[in-house]
Amino acid sequence: MEYDVRYKGVVAGSFFGRFLHPGQSFRTGASLAVELHNDGSNNWECTDFEKAKAELASPTPELAVVDLGAG
Repeated sequence: MEYDVRYKGVVAGSFFGRFLHPGQSFRTGASLAVELHNDGSNNWECTDFEKAKAELASPTPELAVVDLGAG
């Protein structure tokens, strides 16, 4: 699942290849969303922080489809 993370800094800048303006959001996975929200700089805010934290505590398993082929 992906979560919105909003940049609350005062200066635009590049972050992992994204150019972010103050107030701009991007979507990311639970791990990075929680890490940025808790980084201590107060520059990042995850709007669904509690959901992201809960996902890390008990991740939902992803199903994999394996094609065994005809043979």
